[in-house]
Amino acid sequence: VFIASLLFSLQHIHIFQLSWIVEFFETQFLYVICFGVFVGYLFFKSQETIWGVFAFHSVVNLFNVSLPVKVTYSFPFATHVVTIASFAFMILLLRLVAIEELIPTTNSLGLTT
Repeated sequence: VFIASLLFSLQHIHIFQLSWIVEFFETQFLYVICFGVFVGYLFFKSQETIWGVFAFHSVVNLFNVSLPVKVTYSFPFATHVVTIASFAFMILLLRLVAIEELIPTTNSLGLTT
């Protein structure tokens, strides 16, 4: 996770900026490490089903691009709020799905599945 996060983060940072190393550690590197750990955990808990990882990545991308670029540049803190909100939303959604799996349901014949 560490090496993959490092390489992925370096691809998304403009290294010709003067303050790139600070931006690298403040934004990309820590976020990508956390994302990698969570996605690895999700993959493990979903019994190695890749579709859960794809769905999580899609929802995170949806939340991260939902703010207009102008708002993000005007309020850099907004990016972090949206990122935290997307992780919290997905964790709650995963908990809800896990709870629904524990509740027995009946099919059209009235049998409990």
